[in-house]
Amino acid sequence: MGLEHPPRLRETLGTPTFLDPEGWRELELPCDARYLECRLDARRGELDYLLALPRAAAKSLPATLERALAATPALERERWKPLVALTAAWADGLSPISLYAPTVWLEFDDIEAVDARTRFPSVSVCLTPSYDRRQAPFPNDPARELPLIASILELLDAPASPAEQELLAECYPSLPQGSRWIHVSRMLGRTPAALKLYGVLPRAGVLPYLDLIGWAGDRAVAAELLDQLYPADLLGELAFVDVNLSNLRDRATCTLGLAVAQQHVVRGPDSDPLRRAILERWCAAGLASSEKVTRLHDVLREPGGERALRGGRFLDLKLVWHAALGTSAKAYLGFHRQAAEFPWSSTREGAEELARFDDDRRRQSVSELATLDATAQLRQIGGSERRRDARPAHGDREAEQG
Repeated sequence: MGLEHPPRLRETLGTPTFLDPEGWRELELPCDARYLECRLDARRGELDYLLALPRAAAKSLPATLERALAATPALERERWKPLVALTAAWADGLSPISLYAPTVWLEFDDIEAVDARTRFPSVSVCLTPSYDRRQAPFPNDPARELPLIASILELLDAPASPAEQELLAECYPSLPQGSRWIHVSRMLGRTPAALKLYGVLPRAGVLPYLDLIGWAGDRAVAAELLDQLYPADLLGELAFVDVNLSNLRDRATCTLGLAVAQQHVVRGPDSDPLRRAILERWCAAGLASSEKVTRLHDVLREPGGERALRGGRFLDLKLVWHAALGTSAKAYLGFHRQAAEFPWSSTREGAEELARFDDDRRRQSVSELATLDATAQLRQIGGSERRRDARPAHGDREAEQG
């Protein structure tokens, strides 16, 4: 196993050099989960690839990355130094990220693109020491988390600008009761490398909160999204929100993400893991292709089963509103390392997990086999007729920032 695209993709994709299967053949890197992300509308076929790395992997990551980078050109090794620094700090047992971050996500955009080989991943770090979908996360601690975010961005050699620092400081005290930020992202794989926060807010507090922090988007559109396409009758009173601080106050480019998360399955009014009711609404609104939804469900569902998912598989969704591009819908087809659910690993359990590291690597094969089986099907969701010249320009993709 390794930090790699599913093998069936390798036959046709230009895999990023760092993820080249030749370089990773002898390397192992356990992941809590892998995700294949696709757009749900009929015209777009990009496929992104995400990895969730657990705290249990931290001890092995620096050496694993160094070995992989030894086979890459010097210029590329230089580009990856910040990620090596981040993983080294995560493993040291003393730094803020090591003490408080249970999970790091890597996201590789548009892995079928001709320039995918040269792309660097975007990086997200969990700010919640114990992240469990079954429980409400405890409140944010700005005194701990703001220095933690600053440390993460410094390690990635992408520190917050003065404007971003100001926004970060404003985002915390304005949060309504029952809210918290869950992870921070630096979108290093995109231009510009946006700074994003993802968290949970009470539904009733979303619009007032956006007003308080100076979000420049269309409030009426956001209200309609929450009411019609992210409805309380299906998702309950919790809203999982993606806020881009880099364009927050720019009327022309500001965005808003609304995620349909695993917490909604466990704690919301609709426990259907296939998300059929909300996907029907998105199809009716023209945001999702019914054919793509059907194919997704075929990949997820146990053969002959109506609701049961295949072992280790799950489905998350997201709405992204962009001031210039309108609203789009995405699906995240996930594969857990084990056939069990999360919670993600708590840092407080890190020592026990590291002791189980060898066992985790063996169990990862469950997820790997599931990924191999599903990837070929998922690639078809974009349609075999996908035209390379129809892919949005790189700048348009960066504008989306969702």
